[in-house]
Amino acid sequence: MSVETKTRGRHRLQSNARHGWKTGFDAEGVQTILIDYHQGVVCLRFDSNGRLQLAERLPKTPELEKETTIKVFGFELPEFGIALRELPYDYQEFVDSPWAYDEEERSRLAVDVNQWQERDCFVIIWQGREHLCFRDGLVHS
Repeated sequence: MSVETKTRGRHRLQSNARHGWKTGFDAEGVQTILIDYHQGVVCLRFDSNGRLQLAERLPKTPELEKETTIKVFGFELPEFGIALRELPYDYQEFVDSPWAYDEEERSRLAVDVNQWQERDCFVIIWQGREHLCFRDGLVHS
C-alpha cells in the first residue's frame, strides 16, 4: 500500500490559551497568530490567501482587533521552533522512508496516514511538542 503526502491547502486554526497562542485579525484586517515567546511574543502575519508573510519577535503582545478562527497554509520557522505541518513526525518519517518498515508496519501506517489526511488533521509544533489539530482548528492533544 502506498501513501502520498497531500498538501491539502489552508487549515483552520483557533486560539489556544493553554498552549499560549491567539488567532484572529489585527487592526489592519490581517490574519495573525500571536504566540507567547520568551518574555514577548512572536507575531505571524499572513496574506489574504493564508500564506505566511512576516514573522517577528515583539517585546510586548499587540492586540487583535478580532480574536477568531483563521485559515492558513503550513509553515516552518525553525528560528522560533514553530511550524504548522500536514503530518506528525512519525507519519512523516514513514512517508519519507517506507522501505525502513516491515510489511505489516507499512500496511498499518499507510492506513493511519490516509485516515489522518481524510480527516484533514494537521500538527502545530511549538515548544518542542506536537499539538494535534482536527479540521475544526482546535488542539486535541
